[in-house]
Amino acid sequence: VEQETLESELQLAGSFDILYLPRTAGGKANLRYAFVNFVSSWHAAAFQEQWQRWRWSCADRAKPLSIIPAQIQGFEANIIEMKKSAATMASRRCEPILYRNG
Repeated sequence: VEQETLESELQLAGSFDILYLPRTAGGKANLRYAFVNFVSSWHAAAFQEQWQRWRWSCADRAKPLSIIPAQIQGFEANIIEMKKSAATMASRRCEPILYRNG
């Protein structure tokens, strides 16, 4: 799954400001988890209520989604953390999707 597909399928538009789907070192496959920073706790709770335990229809043996809060919260705190690991996002395909102020 690509980040853009994830954003589209899970109907995230307008509810988040960071979406990051980490990939393997070579960038050929995702690591099967994602980070989403929602713009409000309401958006996060609504997302969890709708998608918890959901399964991808396109994936064989897909495990259900398990949605849990991240250790790092907030746009600025996430940006600081991502800058620390910028080397692992060497290819454009591995970079997070960022939205701020629209």
